[in-house]
Amino acid sequence: MGKRKLRLTALITAETVYVLESFYKRPRQEIAEFLEVFITQKWLAVENRKILQNIWPWYLRGFHFVDSFLLAWGKAKDEKILSFDKKLMRAITR
Repeated sequence: MGKRKLRLTALITAETVYVLESFYKRPRQEIAEFLEVFITQKWLAVENRKILQNIWPWYLRGFHFVDSFLLAWGKAKDEKILSFDKKLMRAITR
């Protein structure tokens, strides 16, 4: 059997965060610490690695994973994010 290439997407990461939070009741700090290290592994192909590495400050401030991803995406791409979510929009305007 040959080598296998593992790929991690933002969607898979979001599902992982959801399961760890809701089913396993793991604290956000623990989830963030684990995934921060996991995402940096060179043997793992990570889509949007830079963005995923930069979401944790927002996630640890209480934002949902997807909102944290949007904030990191907007900052990395220098693009404006629009949302009906008032908490998210307040974070963007700061």
